Amino acid sequence: MRRFDTRIAIAALGASATAILVARLFLGDAPDFQVSITAFATMGTGPLAFAPAASWPVYLVLGVLTGLLAAFYNRTLLGAIGLAERLHR
Repeated sequence: MRRFDTRIAIAALGASATAILVARLFLGDAPDFQVSITAFATMGTGPLAFAPAASWPVYLVLGVLTGLLAAFYNRTLLGAIGLAERLHR
């Protein structure tokens, strides 16, 4: 969407709320993901352990790659929409 439309926003919110309601009806109120708590994680960092500093560059590279892929995906979608509009004419 190139501009904000209240009707579309309300429809998206309604669809999201309905999806959450249906998921909770079928799956219950249990968490979607179970995360085990390690003994080392309870030593002051919270319920989950922090990643070691040596692995931070991997996360940085992964974040940059996924950001670039997301930009490529968005441009591809916009290009496909533009192509469809030209073919329709």
